[in-house]
Amino acid sequence: MSINCGTIFNLVVLIWLRLLARYSFAPWRWVKRAFPYLFKVALPAALMQLVWHSAYMVLFAITGSLPTGSVTALAGMSAGLRVESLFFLPAFAFNFTAAIIVGHHLGARDPGEARKSGYRILGVGMAVVAVIVAAAWSSLPTIARFVASDPEVHAVALSYLRFNLAGLPFLLVGMVLGGAFTGAGATLYQMLCVGGSAWLVRIPLAWYLGHKVVGGADGVWMAMLASMIVQALVVLLVYQFGDWPRFAMQADKARSRPPVPAMPRAEARP
Repeated sequence: MSINCGTIFNLVVLIWLRLLARYSFAPWRWVKRAFPYLFKVALPAALMQLVWHSAYMVLFAITGSLPTGSVTALAGMSAGLRVESLFFLPAFAFNFTAAIIVGHHLGARDPGEARKSGYRILGVGMAVVAVIVAAAWSSLPTIARFVASDPEVHAVALSYLRFNLAGLPFLLVGMVLGGAFTGAGATLYQMLCVGGSAWLVRIPLAWYLGHKVVGGADGVWMAMLASMIVQALVVLLVYQFGDWPRFAMQADKARSRPPVPAMPRAEARP
């Protein structure tokens, strides 16, 4: 109900500000010409969401079938996720920023500056995340107590938060540079990096450490941290050495085709 109310409120505000009007939508002629490229970009992005969320479902199943303390582990994981989402908000902000700025430079036919801007955004993000981690680390027991009052669940939630807060800088690398891939239209690279780290590292390692080595929730948290590190390294290598800017410059290879009609400009509100 709250989500529906929020959606309706957003629509009302957009209509009131005249940001959602007939001229806000692309003409059919533009849609027909742009659809093949849009589909090519959107399909890997949609698959990435499917791959990521299905991996989390399997991770919950692995946690719920731990040889010891499975019920407590699930409760602690659920409680930790609520707090974790707050810590991840800055990473999402820098992800969107990287997508916009990198896409802007690629639109200006400047791939070199696009690559540099991604690193600049990552540097600023790292500074912000370092402050967050340093400020929150000593307060984690108190923070965890707000979402888990039971002593056993509190201990598991605290362990979960410590592992994931330690992995926040690595997660930031994947999210910022992944945002750059999105801005370039290289969503295929992002899907492969995220999906590979989730299904080839996180899931097998979570089962092995959680069920065979550690025999508890800490093994699953270790696997999550390890997958964040692997994902950060892979994304960094692809970003530095991969030819991802070419996804945004396909039009340069087909200049003989008639240009896609420009979308109408939004009218200024009186």
